[in-house]
Amino acid sequence: MKIAVFGLALTVALLHTAFSTDSPRGTVKGRVVDAFEHAPIGGAYVLLHGSEDIVTHTDAEGMYSSTVKPGIFDVFVSSVGFSPVCRGFRVEPGQTVVYDVTMKVNNDVQEQ
Repeated sequence: MKIAVFGLALTVALLHTAFSTDSPRGTVKGRVVDAFEHAPIGGAYVLLHGSEDIVTHTDAEGMYSSTVKPGIFDVFVSSVGFSPVCRGFRVEPGQTVVYDVTMKVNNDVQEQ
């Protein structure tokens, strides 16, 4: 009887693991700075577009971090007065991808 109960419990556990959608997540993080002085750009808009869409902003030190589902992503970074930056990459389960961004001043911005 104990063997049958153990076997049933093991089967349920294996089926739960096989059909579980709770795969390990990955992390995307980095620092956003300006190209001239390498000063941090706080408040930059960071969009992670891929297996899920996540929007975040950099902190006062230009840092951002987000936990994501594994998959292929495009990251778009923009901030007022700077040219936007885009790059694609893959995030594997449990992996941390560091994507530091150097933004150039957008000289095409016209003052009003």
